[in-house]
Amino acid sequence: MDRRILTASLIRATRDAPSHGWVHSVPDSRVRIVPDCRVHSAPDSPETHPEPRRAGGEVFSETREKTAASLVHDALANRPLGPYFATPCGILAPLLKQLQERPDYFTVSREDNAVGEASGAALGGMLPVVLMQNSGFGNSVNALASLIAPYRIPMLLIVSMRGVHPDPTPENKGMGDLTEPILDGLGISHRTLHEEKIEHQVAEAFATVEGGDVSALLVRPDLFGWSA
Repeated sequence: MDRRILTASLIRATRDAPSHGWVHSVPDSRVRIVPDCRVHSAPDSPETHPEPRRAGGEVFSETREKTAASLVHDALANRPLGPYFATPCGILAPLLKQLQERPDYFTVSREDNAVGEASGAALGGMLPVVLMQNSGFGNSVNALASLIAPYRIPMLLIVSMRGVHPDPTPENKGMGDLTEPILDGLGISHRTLHEEKIEHQVAEAFATVEGGDVSALLVRPDLFGWSA
């Protein structure tokens, strides 16, 4: 059996124990409730991967979505990365929509839990990917600082950036200003994705992860078509 599929199966089996308090996607039901966790929708739910339209008429550009998100997806899929642990994010929704078709894709309710689960996969010989928004990046800092960074556990972080141009929302400005300095302070290499350089930038990040370290790819608010 393919090692990534086996790992994914083991993770699913482990999560079936309710005492762990994990939230995960369930293919044959709309919602699964686990004690001590929030209710989370299955991966095909519009709550998890919202349509490319935001409240107040803010919309995604369909052309940009099909271009940049697909380029990132293909660059990831062409490399031996996985499993994928993602927290819901509107900016990343076009990419998550494509990744959710994978058997090793998991929706996780908290960013620190996603990092913890990814570390287990990495210790099992995998090259995991964690996807999150920087508004929740703060939840993962302790896990990154006390486990991932000091022991250089290999994984790829894909972090969408709120609070930077063209996102004017004041409640996100703090993390917009702090995300890159925090990564620098932890010694985690990072790159801001540019549409014309996606393949090259993913290749560089993958080389870092394959070499046994952690790396981050940052996604601008408008890369996949989001606009305020």
